Amino acid sequence: MLAGVEWDYDRLEDGTHKIAGEVQLRSYGRFLEEYGAQLKGIEEALEDSVCDSWDVSLGPIYLQFVPYEHTTLLQLIDTDNKVLNKILVVFATLCAEVRYLKSEAKNKYYDTILFYGEGGEGNLQDGAAQLLLSRMLPHLQELSCFVKRCEQVVVQIVEQLAALYSSSRDATYVINATGIHFQDVFEHLGDILVVLLTLDEVLGNHSTLHDHWIIYKRTVKSVQHDPSKFGVEWEKLKNFENLLSKLENHLLTGKIFQIPAVTLVGNMLWFPEQFLLAHLTNMAKLIDKKAQQTVQSRRQTYLQQKSQSLPKEARTFCLQ
Repeated sequence: MLAGVEWDYDRLEDGTHKIAGEVQLRSYGRFLEEYGAQLKGIEEALEDSVCDSWDVSLGPIYLQFVPYEHTTLLQLIDTDNKVLNKILVVFATLCAEVRYLKSEAKNKYYDTILFYGEGGEGNLQDGAAQLLLSRMLPHLQELSCFVKRCEQVVVQIVEQLAALYSSSRDATYVINATGIHFQDVFEHLGDILVVLLTLDEVLGNHSTLHDHWIIYKRTVKSVQHDPSKFGVEWEKLKNFENLLSKLENHLLTGKIFQIPAVTLVGNMLWFPEQFLLAHLTNMAKLIDKKAQQTVQSRRQTYLQQKSQSLPKEARTFCLQ
């Protein structure tokens, strides 16, 4: 039987294996040194060829491989509960739309706004501000449509959450959502609100854009006195002025992301004292400072009471 045979290893043969291993290690070490020297030479050659303009023959090619999901949501979401399938598909679609809008804002609009007016040398010549803003108008029009789309997505998310977590006793429940928390949906809602807030802050703090906008509006006003001199029809000029007014009210007045406080009528909300001071600057002296402090203190009291009763209202909401 071979199982009972004991094999004896020759010590000389064992030393031969050790020597062969050392030879291979030294060979591998020389290979690594030569390969490192080649990489170093390539790096130095590329550094020497760096210039302001990109040379297609010398510049390296950058390839980016990004995986894309070709499976639809209807195929991914498949449970035994058909009602739950519909709910998950709706929220998944809204979350995917939020991710797309967030990426579009980052890659298309942020840099376009932030770098507007950069790169100029000294004071601009006559007509340069109008020319810069006229080139910016198509981007502002696209941005206005983008903001409207974001607002629609926010409304859809809130309406879907309200229908799912309805506290009304008369409401028809689609599914019992007690104890179910769609954390990802709320996170995506926060992401889209951050996009709106970022756009509002970037546009509101861009002094160059606002200065050029004022100059451009004055130029359009001056053209209205004699449109035929500039080869422009009166109706087209009037429509263009209305478009400028809509863009200004939508993007440049700080109304993209609003934090309302007082219900005026229906769903119209506002800060009364801040509204008067912001839009009626001449009445700032007529408003008593004590009255402003009183309004602010009452608002703070109201918010404190709401914050104290929030846990109780949350428990009541969860039990319903």
